[in-house]
Amino acid sequence: PNLKPFSDQDALVQGVISDMGKLVIFIEAAIYDSIRPSLEQYISDVNSDSYQTQLLLCNNCTKEEIKGTLINTPSIVGVVLVGNLPVAWEKLGSDIFPTDRYYTDFDNNWSKQERCYPNDPSSEMCFLTPYSYSLDPEIFLGRISPPLFQTSEKVALINNYFVKNHQYRIRQTSLPHRALVYYDDDWALDGIGSVNLVY
Repeated sequence: PNLKPFSDQDALVQGVISDMGKLVIFIEAAIYDSIRPSLEQYISDVNSDSYQTQLLLCNNCTKEEIKGTLINTPSIVGVVLVGNLPVAWEKLGSDIFPTDRYYTDFDNNWSKQERCYPNDPSSEMCFLTPYSYSLDPEIFLGRISPPLFQTSEKVALINNYFVKNHQYRIRQTSLPHRALVYYDDDWALDGIGSVNLVY
């Protein structure tokens, strides 16, 4: 399989089962050794928030392998994808866009696919938006994946993120009360109200 669970000997900080549930962390195998120290700190911080963690190395894993693992993980509440991991594409009418909703929506059938661009036989396969049930997510999802081709730059940014994340948790830094809202489609809901819930 392309997903390798950590054995007891390989585990970083596993934590204990808690009321907060389980957080699954997928890590791009090629960068694992380079981010391990900062990742260990992140795992420790997450465990301190009363989450149990499960770590998986992803070596050319597929979207389907990730989704299957998430669905079959008891007590899961969230997932974090670290590094260059598969992105699902969704097709809604004539709109085509990357979506992580594929990973967080458990109660819909996302098996129906077609070419994103039917006239291009080499184009990516798109998942067709299911309509049978609510599209509300069953779990939360975060990505830590700088869009860079140079591995050294990507690793540096990921490590820097984990350092800043830890500093925020121990109140050595704070966030400015501002946000950038980008409207990709004119039918998108007003995001200002949602931002006001954060700040």
